[in-house]
Amino acid sequence: MFDVIIIEASALDTLNVSKEWVQFSDKIITVFEAGHNITEKYKRHIQYLKNQNGKFIGWVINLVRPEGEEN
Repeated sequence: MFDVIIIEASALDTLNVSKEWVQFSDKIITVFEAGHNITEKYKRHIQYLKNQNGKFIGWVINLVRPEGEEN
């Protein structure tokens, strides 16, 4: 018996496997790269996650650059 199991899955638009994991998950967090815009495609993914009966609990924002640092 485990307290937490973390499973990394591909983006929702690349594999149906990710959507299969959603069915078996108790909670879902997503990773989003800083500095990118939320396009209509991503808005549809966000809406999909929000409609998963409270499983979607938030975001991890990665690749955040310190203030003043160049790319």
